[in-house]
Amino acid sequence: MLEYLPELLKGLHTSLTLTVASIAVALVLALVFTIILTLKTPFVVWLVRGYITLFTGTPLLVQIFLIYYGPGQFPTLQEYPLLWHLLSEPWLCALIALSLNSAAYTTQLFYGAIRAIPEGQWQSCGALGMSKKDTLAILLP
Repeated sequence: MLEYLPELLKGLHTSLTLTVASIAVALVLALVFTIILTLKTPFVVWLVRGYITLFTGTPLLVQIFLIYYGPGQFPTLQEYPLLWHLLSEPWLCALIALSLNSAAYTTQLFYGAIRAIPEGQWQSCGALGMSKKDTLAILLP
């Protein structure tokens, strides 16, 4: 077992780096999606809800496979060298898949927390003439 320790440590480093990076990206995406859901712009809300349904309704392994192996099915993608290079990197594909999956679940959590804020607080901000953006800045923290 000790002879495999260096390889295991490299794998641990990769796993931890991927975890930290995907959580950071997922939190940013989840905040953006939560704000979109809260502001209730009709078409954009429909897109975000579709994204959440897609990523929470399919297994993570399937998402990883689709993101890694899927772009190779489109020959026109190979005409864009930078995009093709990025989508053929295993680490980056894993980051994209984990981030999108985590962002979908985190968006549901954040949006549920916002909906749990008592209606009286929303009405108080409205009575003071605050915009939705200002209201979110007050109520979110």
